[in-house]
Amino acid sequence: RRKVLEIHPDRCVGRGEFARRRHIAMFHSLQQAYENLNNYLAAREKGYCLDTAKPGGGNVKSSSSRVYKWNTGSCPANEKMKQAADGKEPVRKKQKDVDSFRHTRLFEKKYRGTLPARKLRIGHYLYYSGLISWNSLIKALCWQRRQRLRLGEIGRGLGWLSSRDIRTVLNNRNSSIPFGRTAVHLGLLSERQLAILLSRQSRMKKKIGLYFVHHNLLTSAQMMKLVRQCRRHNSRQRSAVASRF
Repeated sequence: RRKVLEIHPDRCVGRGEFARRRHIAMFHSLQQAYENLNNYLAAREKGYCLDTAKPGGGNVKSSSSRVYKWNTGSCPANEKMKQAADGKEPVRKKQKDVDSFRHTRLFEKKYRGTLPARKLRIGHYLYYSGLISWNSLIKALCWQRRQRLRLGEIGRGLGWLSSRDIRTVLNNRNSSIPFGRTAVHLGLLSERQLAILLSRQSRMKKKIGLYFVHHNLLTSAQMMKLVRQCRRHNSRQRSAVASRF
């Protein structure tokens, strides 16, 4: 999204036709890369095996021509495992699978070391305190994002957007442009209204600590104590930075 703001064609108004075409080309290239990544992640989450270009030759297929197969029998890796189970060939672990396993184990490990000498959010404070793994922090952040109210719902509650307006925004929204920015572009919201909606959305989102309490990783009392410790840590870091100047 930051890159879109940098290379959006509207930012090169008055710089000539060549600059405008160059920005349009970069914008479309960035959009295609974003869609390819989303398609890959969505397929992986659903248990599909992505067919990519063969190593050593051939071009990478576009997102529209990629073929997704179920991981139950049609994936080449599963065919090899099935043959190995039948005694037709030995199981060979690929280096890529070994690296993936090590990478997963690394994410599951808890941090062992000192707290960084900088301001920390509560999730990072829990990780650097050695209480949760990095993987648990990522899951908590994803949970928090899923729990937050959508911008359109907040706008409808305030009477600024109707159900028809929300459908209009969704139908005209580019995958790389946020909902609120699209609503402003269509004239359905003002910049001030968008700022208020974003502020309300931020205030109404659930605290990340609830995830650890609900999943029995920490108790409510422990979470409250750790929040206070995190605030004291950040206060000390602010004092240390102020003393340098």
